[in-house]
Amino acid sequence: MRCDDGCGDCCGIVPATDDEFRKIQRFIAENGIEPAASLDGTCPLYQGGRCTIYEARPLICKLFGHAADPMMTCVRGYNVNVPEHEIVARLRANGRTTHLLHELAPNYEQIKHLLPKRGTPAR
Repeated sequence: MRCDDGCGDCCGIVPATDDEFRKIQRFIAENGIEPAASLDGTCPLYQGGRCTIYEARPLICKLFGHAADPMMTCVRGYNVNVPEHEIVARLRANGRTTHLLHELAPNYEQIKHLLPKRGTPAR
């Protein structure tokens, strides 16, 4: 899918499964990445116009812009849709959402009341 350099418009509240969350935690520790404070809903790992965990990003990030779901549509119109049954199969295979990447942000305690509850199923 085409993306504009430094866009990040789709990098908001990111759900992740337990396995994805642990993989991301390892990745940020191994690469010395510091999650940013995020008061506006931007992913704490989207920094300097790029995803700092791109190689370890969760499935929801990989699917964004490829899903026919209007909640995952690129605001710039760059979608390349994948059939819904393939997306559902990928999400089911990846497990249930149990974490939000904002939990890694240093100001998580201050903002957690603004975010969806843990355990919210992935779309």
